[in-house]
Amino acid sequence: MSATGGQGTSACAVVAHRGFSYVAPENTLASVRAAIQVGADGCEFDVYRCKSGELVLFHDKKLGRTASGFGKIVETNFDVLQELDAGGWKSPAYSGERIPELRDALQLLKDSGCRAVIEIKTDGITDQVLKAVQAEDMSDQVAIIAFSENVIRDVRSQAPNLSCAWLYSNTKLKGTAEQKAEFIAAKAHACNATVVNLNQQMLDEALIAALHERGFSVWTWTVDDPGRMRQLRVWGVDVLTTNRPDLALSVRAESE
Repeated sequence: MSATGGQGTSACAVVAHRGFSYVAPENTLASVRAAIQVGADGCEFDVYRCKSGELVLFHDKKLGRTASGFGKIVETNFDVLQELDAGGWKSPAYSGERIPELRDALQLLKDSGCRAVIEIKTDGITDQVLKAVQAEDMSDQVAIIAFSENVIRDVRSQAPNLSCAWLYSNTKLKGTAEQKAEFIAAKAHACNATVVNLNQQMLDEALIAALHERGFSVWTWTVDDPGRMRQLRVWGVDVLTTNRPDLALSVRAESE
């Protein structure tokens, strides 16, 4: 699963969104294990730094939807987070699942064949995330993604050989494919990104081709419909993020 720029192959890497979140509670070690077991090429998850300084897997700014408790993640100490149930909302079978630390997820994924795709949710924690990756000696098994141009710029500056993709979503972007590609390319160049990770609703064959012509790898999220998966693969998307890696892998196998 490459993020170094240029046109991808028809293989189209499959990344499990927040782990295999269709079957297991998102951003938990259970969902990471499930992503590995299903054979996903990558496992995406979201990272915040909590109040006491630990890096934890969580998507929302606030507790409540996917974990018991209330309040903001960044204002809650890790020992409090560890007392919460992050799995019971999905299924009683996952009751007692905890909010994990980044290092725990990395250790699960190390040498598994499934790349860690870390979405950094806030500015100011990039250094700490990179140190966690280095501590596990996983620089070649990790990709960083973020909406923040500052985060991407920092990653590209501090770890230029680390796979890194800039997230962008503007489904109302106007113009021809060439005009859209020029706009996206300019913003990506501003943060030194060579990979763009775009909302799948933005994509058509012409835009993907125009971005490839400009030297970008094109990743996309979040695609769960098999028909759309097939279409995006034909159009040349390099990496596809999905809640249903099982379906995406089946679609890919159809042409192998």
